Formats: sequence, C-alpha cells, structure tokens
Amino acid sequence: MGSQDLSSAEVVLLHGIRTTGSFNVLRFEQPLQAAGYKIHPFDLPFTFIREAVFNPSADRRRAADLTAALAGKQPHLIAHSNGARVAALAMAQGARFDTVVFFAPAWSATKRFPKHAFKRLFVIHSRADKALRLGGMIPGHDFGWLGLHGYQGPTDHRIRNVSAGSTAHMAYFKGEAWQRWRRFALKALAHQAPLSQPQENLARLRAWLPHLDLGRQVAREAATRPAPSMVW
Repeated sequence: MGSQDLSSAEVVLLHGIRTTGSFNVLRFEQPLQAAGYKIHPFDLPFTFIREAVFNPSADRRRAADLTAALAGKQPHLIAHSNGARVAALAMAQGARFDTVVFFAPAWSATKRFPKHAFKRLFVIHSRADKALRLGGMIPGHDFGWLGLHGYQGPTDHRIRNVSAGSTAHMAYFKGEAWQRWRRFALKALAHQAPLSQPQENLARLRAWLPHLDLGRQVAREAATRPAPSMVW
C-alpha cells in the first residue's frame, strides 16, 4: 500500500437489501484491517424489498448522504447488489473512488459511468443470479442486470468484467467462493489485479494473428530472395 495516499487506504463497504451486511460485504472488515486498510464509517440501513422497489427516492437520498460523507476523499469501494446501485447513484452526484469492486451489482449493464467516478472497476457477475434477473424485470425501476451480464456499455478501459460462473446472489460470501473473492478483492485494492482478462487478451491476440502471419510471410519471402548487388 506504500504508494497509495491516506484517502485511498480507506474502504467503503455497502451491502444490499434485507441485510445488515454482516454475512456479506462486512465480512471484508477483518481481512482489510489486517492488510492495513481503514473501514469508512458510512453504512446503509437495513432495507426491505418493498421500500427499495416502491420508494426508490430513499436510495437517492442515501446516495446524496454518501456523496457528502466522501467530500474531498477518494476511497476504495466494495459493494454488493443494491449497495452497488446506491454507489452508482452517488457517482452520478459526484462521489469519487479509487478501486471499485462490485459483487452482483443491481445496476444497468449498459449505462455509462461518469468520467471521474473511479480509477478502476471490477464487475463480478453471474448469469445464474436469479435475484438480479427478477429485479431487472420490475417496470419503471432502475434495477439492472450489470451483475448478471457484466458491463455491456460504451467502451471503458477502466472496467473489467469478471465472471463468477454459476454463483448465486449471496453465495459470493460463503465457503470456498468467499476465500476466492476475498483474495481477489485484496489484490484489486492493492492494484495487483489486471484490468484485462485472459479471454480479452486472447481476443486481442486473435485479432492480430492475421497481421502476424502476414509478417512471417514477408520475412520468409525476404529470406529466400537473392541479396541485391551492392554498388560502390
């Protein structure tokens, strides 16, 4: 953490609906503190599904509170489900973060993020997330499928999609999955997780293969071609 300033040594933890976070994102408190991070005191209240669905303005007010609490700071962020949605609303209001790790974010998969909202964002997503699939079908609500499909919006090199396979909505924080994602989040916050995936690198390589083959062909022809006569 040596090169990071004090504000980015803080981490905001935002949980989702129908939880206090004790069995999901707040599990990060101990490993983060052991790694030298400070936990930002901002917390979300316990929220019932009906409140999140029928009173979405409440989360906009919470997003405004978060933005105010972070004035002048740029901490890291780990958020799950509706906590990621509140964070995205705060970003639209001017909140800024260093590294962001979203687990199953209940936000739009296609909406562009503000330019200065973060330095890097890791979107942990799973197509097996039934809770997000249902939430994204609620008419007139801004719940989305970012945590279902990953980011699908305009190109943004700050964002990396990370597939969690068939992980269920709350299963990120249990058993072997928890050990995996705990390690991943710590690496991401320490800027040790690459912003490109092996699949993305492979796609780039495939795109370049025709050029590479052409280069080899030119090299072979040059090698078999008689050397030009030198004129002195």
